[in-house]
Amino acid sequence: MRRRLLGLLVVLLVAVQLPAAAAGTRIRLVARDHEDHPLSGFRFAYQGLETLPTSPAGATDLDLPPEHRPGQPVKILLLVPKPEKAEEWFLVNPLVNIPAPGTPAEVVLMRRSAFREIAAEARDASRQAVSGQADLTAEDRKRVLVETAARHGLTADQLETALRSFAETQDPKDKGIAAYMAGEFAKAEDLLNQAAEKKESDYVDTLYYLGASQYKQGKYRAAAVTFRKAVGLRGEDPGLLSWLGNSLQQLAEWAEAEPLMRRALAIYEKSFGKEHPYVATALNSLTLLLQATTRLASE
Repeated sequence: MRRRLLGLLVVLLVAVQLPAAAAGTRIRLVARDHEDHPLSGFRFAYQGLETLPTSPAGATDLDLPPEHRPGQPVKILLLVPKPEKAEEWFLVNPLVNIPAPGTPAEVVLMRRSAFREIAAEARDASRQAVSGQADLTAEDRKRVLVETAARHGLTADQLETALRSFAETQDPKDKGIAAYMAGEFAKAEDLLNQAAEKKESDYVDTLYYLGASQYKQGKYRAAAVTFRKAVGLRGEDPGLLSWLGNSLQQLAEWAEAEPLMRRALAIYEKSFGKEHPYVATALNSLTLLLQATTRLASE
């Protein structure tokens, strides 16, 4: 009896000396899109720990390992609702700072198609200088991109992180678009050539970015070849007509460039009215061509 009591006492003493298992940190995540709409049905993960699907209000809880503390950044993963749509959404910023207890952490998601729309608008806005004496500077390109993103609800900081996240894909076309937006035109050309060889995932749009990347590097002959292919598939696109016309103008092939520029100008005027910036850009391109051929006074 005495030995049994001593043994029980030893067990109790050991149990007292062992540290209690530390409780993990649970944080509330609230998922929204870039227009501040709550997103339901999305799950997230961190170091093998997964959340339940977000509620209609966009909320879910994520359990973190015990050593994590408020203020510490963690990189979470997005687990999309359906595997076949794995590339449809991406996290604008996968880094989340662990909030103070009781405070939710907001995560912003974006459709890749919406980000491509921002990229296309910024690409077309950059045409304002391509037919002039000098191309846009890196600072001007960034300003155009930031202003375009702001119209779609993204701050400059969100744009910067979204661009990095958008590039984290196996799709060479999206990688190429990201490189183009970052001003890495040679890299963009290589990636977009890979995508163009497959002739899928909107082939014309791939050619659009490929030609623009070539133009930005001063490869006007290659750009003209690429834009001709795109115009052959989508002939009434005023943006493509303008880029092709500008490429030919740089090659001093004015006779072929002029009707393309006039057609682009007519389409823009009909679609947007004479006061739209696209009309001003197309008119400026045509004016420069007329100046180069000493026919401005006759217009």
